[in-house]
Amino acid sequence: MGVTAGNGLHVAINAHLLSGRAWYRSAGVHQYIYHLLRHLGRAGGGLRYTVLLGEGMLPPDITHASLQSRWPTSQAMVRVLWEQSVQPWVLRRIGADLVHGPAFVGPLLTPCPVVVTIHDLSFIRFPSLFRPANRLYLTVLTRLSARRARRLIAVSAYTAAEVTRLLGVPLERVDVVYHGVDPAFHPLPADEVAAFRQRQGLPERFILFVGTLE
Repeated sequence: MGVTAGNGLHVAINAHLLSGRAWYRSAGVHQYIYHLLRHLGRAGGGLRYTVLLGEGMLPPDITHASLQSRWPTSQAMVRVLWEQSVQPWVLRRIGADLVHGPAFVGPLLTPCPVVVTIHDLSFIRFPSLFRPANRLYLTVLTRLSARRARRLIAVSAYTAAEVTRLLGVPLERVDVVYHGVDPAFHPLPADEVAAFRQRQGLPERFILFVGTLE
């Protein structure tokens, strides 16, 4: 356990949905947390960070100090229990000034202010697309977390409006911070695109869906 050098605000980041293992989840939330941790050092400001995550889950290129739980938090129910029962104790123990929940939910009982990122509210808008247990968890815990958090991060102006309309959070408590774009994503030469379309039997114009099918 430890924190990065410096004497500034001590920020804890709940990264239990981050994975350094190939077999574990690597969907959008994982990518968000991973790249957030990779680039936080460029933000400056003299902040100190402690990354909270499961044992053995820290990718080798993440150099922030970490506190790795021995709880098997790759199991969803165990992670939820850890977030709400153990995390507040951990935050007090390490003297965190702020905790960031980067995936919809923050600890409901906590010794420090909470900031939560909300990526979308599809589990409220399209409940039939989610497994009942997952939908219940996200709906209840996101709503409670949003109301208790000091600030909310929405990844688009649309999501910010949804948070206000569906969760009843005043817009002045919501900050829009857009997702970044990995340098790997860039326009390809026209001939490569044409060759790909031909291989896949695609027309000149098509829609590509890259979201998670819950």
